[in-house]
Parts: sequence; C-alpha cells; structure tokens
Amino acid sequence: MAACVGVLPQPAQGAPPPTSLVNDAHRYACKSYANKLLQNLCALWHSQHFCDVEISAGGLSLKVRPGRVKVRPGRVKVRPGRGKVRPGRVKVRPGRVKVRPGWVKVRPGRGKVRPGRVKVRPGRVKVRPRWVKVRPGRGKVRPGRGKVRPGRVKVRPGRGKVRPGRVKAHRAVLSAGSAYFQAMFTGGLSEETQTLVEIKSIAHTIMSQLINFIYTGDIEITVENAQELVVAADMLEIHHVVHVGTNFLTKELHPSNALGIYRFAEAHHLVELLEAARDYIFANFSEVVMEDEFLEIPRDVLVRILQSEYLRIDSEFQVFSAAMRWIGQDITMRRRYVFDILNQVRLPLIPSKLLEKSISDCGDISLKVALRSIQKDLASKRGSLVPLYVQPRICARKKIYVIGGSKRELISSWTRSECTFESVECFDTYRKEWQKVCPMEIGRILPGISVLNGRIYVVGGEQESQILANGEVYDPQEDVWTNIASMVIPRCEFGLCAHEGSLYAFGGWVGEDIGGSIEKYDPVADVWRLESNMPEARFSMGVVEHLGLIYIVGGCTHSQRHLHDLLCYNAVTGEWQNLAPMLTPRSQMGVAVLDGFLYVVGGTNRHTVLTSVERYSFEQNKWFECPAMSVGRASPAVAATNSLLYVIGGDQTSEVNDFYRAQVTIAHVEYFDPNTNRWLDCTSLPESRSEAGAVVI
Repeated sequence: MAACVGVLPQPAQGAPPPTSLVNDAHRYACKSYANKLLQNLCALWHSQHFCDVEISAGGLSLKVRPGRVKVRPGRVKVRPGRGKVRPGRVKVRPGRVKVRPGWVKVRPGRGKVRPGRVKVRPGRVKVRPRWVKVRPGRGKVRPGRGKVRPGRVKVRPGRGKVRPGRVKAHRAVLSAGSAYFQAMFTGGLSEETQTLVEIKSIAHTIMSQLINFIYTGDIEITVENAQELVVAADMLEIHHVVHVGTNFLTKELHPSNALGIYRFAEAHHLVELLEAARDYIFANFSEVVMEDEFLEIPRDVLVRILQSEYLRIDSEFQVFSAAMRWIGQDITMRRRYVFDILNQVRLPLIPSKLLEKSISDCGDISLKVALRSIQKDLASKRGSLVPLYVQPRICARKKIYVIGGSKRELISSWTRSECTFESVECFDTYRKEWQKVCPMEIGRILPGISVLNGRIYVVGGEQESQILANGEVYDPQEDVWTNIASMVIPRCEFGLCAHEGSLYAFGGWVGEDIGGSIEKYDPVADVWRLESNMPEARFSMGVVEHLGLIYIVGGCTHSQRHLHDLLCYNAVTGEWQNLAPMLTPRSQMGVAVLDGFLYVVGGTNRHTVLTSVERYSFEQNKWFECPAMSVGRASPAVAATNSLLYVIGGDQTSEVNDFYRAQVTIAHVEYFDPNTNRWLDCTSLPESRSEAGAVVI
C-alpha cells in the first residue's frame, strides 16, 4: 500500500518534470511526505472518520431481540454438567449459561420454557437424546435447577437478527490496494453505491487482516492462517500477501506436509508454491512416502510423482516399495490400479530377488496373482504388461563404474611395475566413496565400454599384447558378468556406443594395422555383424552418441598422428558429415556429453600430455575452450552425471633422469562444474589406473 498511497500525479505528456523532482533532495522529501500521509491515513482509518463503506465477511454474530437471550461469538460457551437430557424433560442450571456458536440448533416455535424441573408439553418443544433442538417462541428463558451435559449442540438462527462482523474502510484506499475492490467500486456494479458490502467466502478475521495490510503494509502469517490468507489474498488480488504467504509455506515444507501443500497449490493454481512443493517431494522422496499423508493422495497425483525423472532415490526399489505401500493402504479398492501404477516403476532395474521377496510377502491373493504375471512378463521379455527397456532416472543415485585398464608405476629409476586390471571400481557420486564390485573374467586394456538397457557391455581390448574380440556384460542389480558373442574383428583402442537398442563399434587397432570397419551388435539375437566402413581408418579417437547421431572426434589415421576433426554419422542413412574441428589436435583423450555439450579432456599431442579441455556446442557447431585440469592426463576415464564432469586416473609422463621418461598411471580424480567454471578435487581411486573405461548407471 505504501506504493499506492501518496504517489505524485504523473506530468502530462510532453510537459517538463516538476522542479521538485529534479534532484535527489526533493525526491527524498516527497517520499517522506508520502510516508507521513500514509501514517495519517492509518490513524484516520483507526478513528473510523470519513469511512464510506463497511466490509462484511464470514464469522457471523447472532443477536436475539432485546430482553431475550443474546448469543455472540466468543462469549457463549457450553459447560459440562451432570444432568441428563431425556425426551420430554429439560433441566437447566440457574446462572449464566454459555453456549458456543455452531453447537445449538434453534428453530422457531411457540413453546415456553418454565423454570425448574419441568415437563415439556407435546407439540410445543421437542427434546431428543444426545442433542437438543429448541424452538424459541415469545417466552423468556428463566433460570432452572438442572445441569446440561455437553453433547452435540448446534445453534441455528431464529427470528433474531444476524449481523456479520464488519470492518469500516474507504473505497478509494481499498481500490488502490486491491484490483478486486477496484473492479467492484468502479465497474458499475451494485456495490459501487452500497454502504455495506458482504463477502461471505472470506472469514471475518482474515478479511480484517487483509484490510489492515492494505492500510499499513503489515500482516502476521502463522501456520494456522497461512493457507486462508493466501486463498483470500489471491481472490482479492493482493499479490504481495500471496507472495509472502507462498514464501512462508515454502519455508514450512516438511516430509509430513509437502504433499498437502502440493495439492493445496495445485487446487488454487499457485504456480510458484506448486513448483517448490514438487521439487521438495522429488528431493525428499524416500522420507515423504513414509508419511501418512502419502497414503491419502489420489491416484492421479501418485502417478504424476512416480513417473518423474527427478525423483532423488538410491534405487528403483524405493519407488516400487512406495507404490506397493499406497496400494496396501486400501487394497480392496486400489488393487485394480496395480498395472497402471507399476507401469510408472522401472521394474527391470529392480533386483529379481527383491521383487520375488515382495511378491512372497504379499498377503492379498488377487494382488499376488497380478504381481506374478508382471514377474513372468519381465522374465520372458515380452513387455506386454510393463516396459522392458528403461534407463535410470536422471536424479537417481548415480554410480560411476571404472572398468579394466592398466597400472604402471616406477619402482626405481630403471624398474617399473605393470599389471592389467580385470577389477571394477564403483564410485558413489552421493557419498563420494569407492567400492569394488564383481570383476570381469579377464583383464582388458583399452576395451570398448557402453551402457545398453541398464547393463554394461565390455568388448575387445588388449591382454598381454593380444587383441581381443570377445565380450561380456555386467548386470549391476545382480552383480554378475555374463559372456556375449565375440566381434567379427578383434580390436582395441576403438570406439563403442549404444544407439537405438544396438551397439556400434568403430575402427580401432586391429593387430598390425588401423581398422576402418563398423560392426553392429544385436543384444536380443546376441550377434555381431559388419555394418559399413568409416571414411578413413582410425583409432585412439573419442566416440559418443547424442540425440540419434554418432559423433567421432580426434584420434590417429595412417596420414596423421593427432587429428582435430569432428565427424557425425547417421546410422539410419549411413551418411557422414564433417563438423567444426577441435581447437587442439589430440588423441588418447577422454570424451563425454554433458548438458548439450561434447567435452574433450586431456590426451596427447605429439610428445605432450595435455591438461587442456574444450567443449563442442551441438546447437552452435562451435568449440569453446574450458579451464584446464590441475594435471595432464592421457587415456583418462571420463564420465558425466548430475551436471558434473568427472575425470578419473590416466597417464602422466615422469622424468626419471636426463635420458629417460616413463609413462606412469595416476589415481587422482577431479571434476568440472560448468556452473562455476571450476575444477575441484574428488576422492582418488584406491590405486592408480589408466586406459580404463567409465560409464554411469
């Protein structure tokens, strides 16, 4: 209201500004005058001088004719007594009887109530057990001797006059502070000339607070009145109160009330509050679903929550458990929705043992039959009841798997230790901890690694100077490796990516030469076949898939050791396209896609191990330089998740002496945050590693 009262009139178009507004001193004086005017207006309002309208809101007061009984809110109470209320008899205790509004139903009649222990004549006043209906007539209520037991007592207005709570105000001030009142008093409506305006949908106390805010700019918001204030202020278009109220409710978000606030915001179209409550539910999903409020939400709200990509969960089993808990709350009525609800759960990501245990623990026969049919559908890979091919949710707890690779460390000036890893290190991006999982059957250096349908495929690579063609697949839910068909051509230091449900292998080192062939793997038939050829044989490059296209960057060919070109391959049409080249030619680098950019990290350029990083905008077809890493790395493992770019291990050049330089592996890990444009250190590998692959699940 401070912005609405005491504002100086705008000068006419083309007229010079008033001289009093030319400098800051006069402008400050005008603001002081406006504040003083506002204070005077508030004092005038409190004195109720010159008020030209009364606003009547909810919170009614009942007034019975003079000389009879008056009942007013806050002054009428029912006290417990010992007397019994029986049909045909009423006992009234002498003294001042207090009755709470809303507890007594009064209907018009003609019977009289006499003092003492009296019998009510039939046809006059009827008294029923547990609650009393009194039909007041012309008689007066006189003191009696009995006591009245508390019960369900309701009061209905009779012939007495009903006067709602009223607040006196000024039309001009209300119109300036509320678009609702402005339309009411200036839009030609009947209220424009009325001295009493009734607004029955808003409680009297709430209306009083809002009018007080219009005059003073002050309002007190509590847990008890916040929702009523927001609804009323939204109706009256007092946007400042709506904003303050939604901020208050946002700060009060808790697992026990988040769903209630979400539904409140949705019902009243409060977009900011709706988004805040939704984000809170997603971020605290595991706590919210354990509250009783979760069990009462409608099915459509549950489906919207469960299908979100942004549930922050440790595993998909948490989503399944929440869905089953909701169904179990009213299993008779809700089991009919089991297929609709479980379609939102990514069941292939749930370990089969946990699913089996949940089915065994189910006590409802019909629900158990439905769950068994879903289990058989998953096992047979029919996919007729639930989706078979799913990816983890964007905000699910992600883990980075670092697979295979080698270790080279100096023992002395002329001696070094080397080994090939079959082990797999798993990094929890939430806890920032490393742990080992089931190892591969054989060790591999520079294999092809990719994720398809929630499983990790590892093929090819090198072991003890032998180029490999075989492969294996890892199931993270079961923690087991399984062999798959071998590639047509053995290869290492090649590119592998998933595209449209298949795997594509590009180029690589194929023995004594550089390969240029492309192979395609069908995971259903477990078969590799030659697909086509690259424009030029290449190895030690980076390969990624993005939005249906496959990108190949850098590497080595017969004609050039370190390339800077970027190629785009359309697997459907078989067409190749040259795109903008990198800023720095390189090979043996790490690559990953993050938030619409292709990042190229480290690598080698002639005899130099690079610290430089650059990224390519798919939208702009342009490269940009990024801050350099803290250390140079060749053949690092790179992974992108949770809007961060992780660079793990790699090779460095170690100056042993003036005559000898050796490539040694490192355990150092760092990550890049595009939002801050900074590199930060992260938990190091348990042991140094290079020439490994990294994927995120």
